[in-house]
Amino acid sequence: MAMLALAQVSFTQWIKFITPLIVTWLAISAVALVIAQYMGW
Repeated sequence: MAMLALAQVSFTQWIKFITPLIVTWLAISAVALVIAQYMGW
């Protein structure tokens, strides 16, 4: 929160930026886990 204040970025702007990024990372990791399990890792 302090870094957002120093950068003069509002919390809502940060949430709008970070939410799609996290969702994308979660989707990629889920696909990677499914593929790894399918391959028998």
